[in-house]
Amino acid sequence: MRNPWKFSFDKETGEIWIADVGQNLYEEINVALGITGGINYGWRCYEGNHQYNLDDCPEKRTLTFPIAEYSHSNNGNFKCSVTGGYRYRGTKYPKFKGVYFFADYCSDEIGYLEEKNGKWEMNFTQPFKGNNWSTFGEGYRGELYLAGIATGKVFKIVDKEAFNNQVEFNVFYMKDKELIQVEFLKNQNLLKEVKVFSVTGKLIDHIKQAFSSASALSIETSNNYKKGVYIVQIILKNGQKESKRVVID
Repeated sequence: MRNPWKFSFDKETGEIWIADVGQNLYEEINVALGITGGINYGWRCYEGNHQYNLDDCPEKRTLTFPIAEYSHSNNGNFKCSVTGGYRYRGTKYPKFKGVYFFADYCSDEIGYLEEKNGKWEMNFTQPFKGNNWSTFGEGYRGELYLAGIATGKVFKIVDKEAFNNQVEFNVFYMKDKELIQVEFLKNQNLLKEVKVFSVTGKLIDHIKQAFSSASALSIETSNNYKKGVYIVQIILKNGQKESKRVVID
């Protein structure tokens, strides 16, 4: 390889996804099975799928070529350096499942690869100017984040349609009343049910009711709850899930 920036593990398949920064014209994305070693991705004989310097090269059939590439000048806005990310393995945005997200440092675009009929299709968002995307991160629930070195800011990747149609809520403990209070701020009509888990994953409460007109849900804690940390999970009618922690002291 020339200059991998960066690589990540797919939590579902064990594959390693590697974004390799090109020399002159092409940026590439490679995939390796976690059990496979000794792979030659072709540099500097090839830059992406294109010949670069064929002096003293191994046979082409022994090389592994990228699953996707893009050029600096022939894919819309000028690009210069790929920033590798992750395949989405979260649960909040089902349409993103299995999509690989990456970005370009110069164009400030976010790129994504989707597998369709056995082939990887590449697309880019509009530029988010002034950021210079330099790194991605993955939360413990599989949600994805990226950071711009120019702004010093961290952003979360969201499905805009789903984001606009998700329930907004707060969770807090009312010690004097021995209640967990779930306060709904937006779109509670989309809510199907609420579950409460211990930090070990044990289901403590499961509430199913009509939430359309409810501004809040009060959960009695005097019987089934001890002091500690709990996870309040809301489940929407479309299957989306969102969780927040609450501490009972």
